[in-house]
Amino acid sequence: MEKSESLQCPECKSKNVAWILWGYPNMDAIQDELDKGEITLGGCIITDNDPKWECNVCNHMWGERDDE
Repeated sequence: MEKSESLQCPECKSKNVAWILWGYPNMDAIQDELDKGEITLGGCIITDNDPKWECNVCNHMWGERDDE
């Protein structure tokens, strides 16, 4: 997985970006990353058009989800 620290939001140019986690996660295993804003939850309904990244500043979502 590409590190979110190296990304930049295409809308507001912020580098405060989170990877969107899709599906039903083990919340105990990811709570620290959620608290730090490194990941965000996308939901448990997965489609073929889900974004991969979300800006923590303007909430813009982009990229293509892959099953890493």
